[in-house]
Amino acid sequence: MPVRAFSRCLAAVLLLAPLPALGQARNADVVARLAADCLAEVPPPAFVLSAPTLAPYLRTALVARWQTGARRVFADTLAAYPRLVLGSPETSVAYTRAGRGRWGRAVRLDLPFTLTGVDGEIVQAGTCREATNDVVPKNLIASLEDAAYPETVGTRPAPGWVARYAEPALLGGALVVSTLLFFSLRSR
Repeated sequence: MPVRAFSRCLAAVLLLAPLPALGQARNADVVARLAADCLAEVPPPAFVLSAPTLAPYLRTALVARWQTGARRVFADTLAAYPRLVLGSPETSVAYTRAGRGRWGRAVRLDLPFTLTGVDGEIVQAGTCREATNDVVPKNLIASLEDAAYPETVGTRPAPGWVARYAEPALLGGALVVSTLLFFSLRSR
């Protein structure tokens, strides 16, 4: 009986143990969270959302956040409610070295918005500016980015001194030494 209990406990731990990829939020999710946090208090209880240049993942995250907050979001066709117009977001993802096999991730979002009343008068206008930093494993970078959305693909740091100078010098030296050894042994 104790062996069976131990194996069940071990299976539960292995199933519930987070894998490295599962513990990190994708870049698109980080951008969506930044936008949702920044725009959380902007819209009224019921409004029309107009965001023609917004990426689908961002629109979905914003609408879901607002609807869980008891707000009603309508399509562009209704004019009886205030209108929230979201502009084209400027996002950037950048990586820096943070130690052995880890990179620092910096995500920045600038999202312009305009809230107009039912009469068309501007009630509030501005730009949501949010940023966040965290550390991610270097080997998971490809799984955090989404090639379908270029704004989620980050800029990588330039290779370090070892990769730029030491490795090519060592490889060149090894090639020269092996060539000299090959021809010196061949001539004997």
